[in-house]
Amino acid sequence: MKYTTKTTTGFLLHDCGIASKTLDKTRILIVSYFPVPAVTLPLLLGDPVILISRKRFKLNKDNEIMDKKSLALLLYQYCHAHQVLEWGSFNYIWRHFFHRVFFRNTPIKHSHVERECYACVNKMMGSEINFDT
Repeated sequence: MKYTTKTTTGFLLHDCGIASKTLDKTRILIVSYFPVPAVTLPLLLGDPVILISRKRFKLNKDNEIMDKKSLALLLYQYCHAHQVLEWGSFNYIWRHFFHRVFFRNTPIKHSHVERECYACVNKMMGSEINFDT
């Protein structure tokens, strides 16, 4: 599944700061049994893939987002996908590894890789986006 700027969810993601290039190149796979809510896979020979747990992700029959929490989860993962596309897969993995090994005393939210993703989600959660449910 992919979201483009022509879809409602893609428009909301683009409005929150996700580039059109990132929307076009990132694929989403919804997984039935997954131990974490979501993860972005930086494929070394391809574009990033977002894996999302079905029970944490609420979609309507048109595969559009139904609530703000689902949008926040998707926005966070798209932010990582943007980093993968900008830095390259190897550099993205290296930065995760480097900050988790050499800056263990620093909270994860303050690491170089996570900081902009959390800021993007906090900005979106503070906005007045409403969903018709």
